[in-house]
Amino acid sequence: MRTPAGVSLRRVCDADRPFLERLHRSVRWDEFAATGWPDAAKIAFLASQFDLQQRSYAGAFPGADVWVVECEGGPIGQLRVDRSTPLHHLVDISLLPDWRSQGIGGALIRALQDDVRAGRAERLSLNVDRTNPDAHRLYQRLGFIETPPATPYPELSVEMVWPAPAQLNTAS
Repeated sequence: MRTPAGVSLRRVCDADRPFLERLHRSVRWDEFAATGWPDAAKIAFLASQFDLQQRSYAGAFPGADVWVVECEGGPIGQLRVDRSTPLHHLVDISLLPDWRSQGIGGALIRALQDDVRAGRAERLSLNVDRTNPDAHRLYQRLGFIETPPATPYPELSVEMVWPAPAQLNTAS
């Protein structure tokens, strides 16, 4: 998979767990600002949420590729993609706060879009939290469009696809 200059991917290993937990915490931390919980309680809760997320991903996407995103040898994020069917699914992409908004996530997603362009996939789909407008805007800029609700909780997340299926593409 093509990556931006200075950025590389490597398969996740067991030793990556502390980094992945810290990454998960960095992504979700602001959601808990209003709770008034002490930091130790937030850390414990987010650790349990990380465990649940990992089990959920493993159950729903057992064949997914999981990579640590690195820059100059240090971990900066993770990428999880299910390519077990012709309809590839971007399960999760996340970067540490200092590495966001620098074009890295967009470049990684464009590389996944290249799989579709090259005929290695029919389509790329993803789900985005409704509470994450930055990610939603990124996916829209990259040409993803919302599909009709297919998730059990459409009020929580939106499914998006690229390229748009003909019946959803309203541009003429």
